[in-house]
Amino acid sequence: GSGKVLKSGPNDHVFVNFVDHGAPGLIGFPNDVMHADDLIKALKTMNKQKMYKKLVFYMEACESGSMFDKLLPKNIEIFATTAANPNESSYACYWSDELSTFLGDEYSISWMEDTEAEEKHKTFSSETLLKQYNNVVNRVKDSHPSMYGETIIDKDYVQDFLGKSKQKVTFYSESSSELEPITDAVPSRDVALHVLTKKIALAESADQKEELQKKKDYLIKGRKDVDQIFSRILSHVTNLEIDEIKNIETSRQEINLEMMPCYKTLVKAFSEKCVNIHKNMYTFSHLYKLANMCALQYSSTNVLKAFSAECGSLHQGMVNVN
Repeated sequence: GSGKVLKSGPNDHVFVNFVDHGAPGLIGFPNDVMHADDLIKALKTMNKQKMYKKLVFYMEACESGSMFDKLLPKNIEIFATTAANPNESSYACYWSDELSTFLGDEYSISWMEDTEAEEKHKTFSSETLLKQYNNVVNRVKDSHPSMYGETIIDKDYVQDFLGKSKQKVTFYSESSSELEPITDAVPSRDVALHVLTKKIALAESADQKEELQKKKDYLIKGRKDVDQIFSRILSHVTNLEIDEIKNIETSRQEINLEMMPCYKTLVKAFSEKCVNIHKNMYTFSHLYKLANMCALQYSSTNVLKAFSAECGSLHQGMVNVN
């Protein structure tokens, strides 16, 4: 890391906003992941060392609810909201033809624009965390923003954590309740496909379209390869027991602290022996299957043997399957 640390104390209100990829019980960084148990441990340590008076955590990631659900204590003065519940994708939005990308995510766009609207209406100073959360819930239509931790903090004011506006506030005609609906949201895990599809439609020459279509075909093939490797791993682990395979593929077992050592082992080993999850973010959509096997108490040793048997150099060389 950079060596930067939070130098807060027992009288500080701390605000944390995290935006990146996620999967059950973990969030992604460029070359690493953070698991739910490590996050909760860090937050408990911060509380014990009196590094804050109250802490608010906004998290934008797929399955972000799994980082807090039934894990975050209710007595350490932390209030958290997430873009999605423990079992679903978050959603990107605000496509720009000019920049050929999505400019934001439903949840993050919603709380930021809510803040702006409240400021411009001169009502930000009285907006509570609960009011902002409810405004976000009402605007986000494709996932289910969720709330965790010390809910009594939801009566506190948003500005106590985000800070007061330094700009001169003038009346604005659009209130937070009148913000326009978001109409172009797509699952965050499908952003790469949607971007290529839109770029193909916008391409001005046949050569450009052909080159972009090749990239899209590569991406689709890579995704199918990832799908297939997980299918082979499950077949190996279950000895082709159809009901067991179906249960692992379709259920969403609850994340708990007891299963985390197993889950960490499998995620790390899969990334090293099979497909590098940091270079191929599509893999995150399958990691719940590894979590399920741990929660259902499959032998991690047998799963590791399946990795060795089913994965090869072709899988290890995969890149940019997002």
